[in-house]
Amino acid sequence: MSTAQTLITKDFLQSVLNAYLKRHVKITNFFTSNVVSTGEQFCGELLRIVATYTIEERDPNGRLSIVAKIFPEDEATASSISILRCFQNELNVYAEVIPAIYSLDYREKLAPKAIYVSHNPKPTLLLEDLTPLGYKMQNRLDGLNLDHLLLAVKKLAYFHAASVAVYEREPEKITKYDTGMYFDNDVTNHYISVCWSSFVEVTQKFTGLRKYGSKMACDTIKNKLFSSMKPSGKFNVLNHGDAWTNNLMFSYDPDGKLTDVLLLDFQFAAFSTPALDLHYLWVICTDVDTKTKHLDTVLSYYYKELVKYLLKLQVETVPPTIDEFRKEFDRKAIFGFASVLCTLPLFLGNERSDATLVDFLGDGGPNTFRYSCFNNEKYIEHLKIMLPIYDNLGVFD
Repeated sequence: MSTAQTLITKDFLQSVLNAYLKRHVKITNFFTSNVVSTGEQFCGELLRIVATYTIEERDPNGRLSIVAKIFPEDEATASSISILRCFQNELNVYAEVIPAIYSLDYREKLAPKAIYVSHNPKPTLLLEDLTPLGYKMQNRLDGLNLDHLLLAVKKLAYFHAASVAVYEREPEKITKYDTGMYFDNDVTNHYISVCWSSFVEVTQKFTGLRKYGSKMACDTIKNKLFSSMKPSGKFNVLNHGDAWTNNLMFSYDPDGKLTDVLLLDFQFAAFSTPALDLHYLWVICTDVDTKTKHLDTVLSYYYKELVKYLLKLQVETVPPTIDEFRKEFDRKAIFGFASVLCTLPLFLGNERSDATLVDFLGDGGPNTFRYSCFNNEKYIEHLKIMLPIYDNLGVFD
């Protein structure tokens, strides 16, 4: 019996809804289903729970749709996630950081409501299901066009600015996020090594890419990358840490016009320069046209929105100038390259029965999941765009 089947019972849901709705609730029925298919979620079980209920035995049936994130059962995945502190980070963001942001004088909706947050008996997070509210994910294989990307950038600017406001009041709520996606540990070291091996192999197949596989040693990448994760000496925010297409849900008006975006999955939140989130978002989320033409547009828009929100939130911290901001983005280019190397091939991978993190880190020979990710036509198309850009930013120097 899976963890979800053991944990998600009628009694459990009833107690959760009693606390959440602050009323006496009786669950009349519920069912569960997978939220995403294999290859769309890598860090735990993700279930949709739809429950019907009555309140105080006299009101007609209510109906609530919930998304549950549950610590993974697979031992190998669970071990990696424990080292990376993924679940611990996300639970703390929902329990402490987001409530602190919502207590500020200026507020925008940032993420789905947290219905239940618990570390015991197993890390579990129950969230408001955004789908019935009209929010949708974009296709991760297509990437975001400029309009969708700028809306995501605007929401990140709000999150970053609000985290600065919280930091000024309660710094311990923000500075505890001192890891992020690529911090120095055994899991990350192994991850980078296997990705570098596959990256070198695939770049040797294309004349225009061959030089990149020999420009830098794997240990040099690691040293530069781990150093880049450290906070800046001037201006830092709480980075989302994993702002990719499946962690963004967009809403639209009846005419199909974009109206909002909400952030999901704060497992890799990290206190550091906002350049980290911007490199990651640009590398992982953008479609080919946006990636080719609009980096300056994205950075300029982010800076304008960040300053606007810092003023709205009346923070005392002085933001960097636009020139300082752009120089910091360039200095952190290794983080963007690491995302090209380690994360983009995984997220552009095709749906397969073996599309798991364990299989990605396993054998990289022909017909394996990792081989299919690195030899994917979409991934190679993005490599041809981004490697010259990151070379010009000095990553390989």
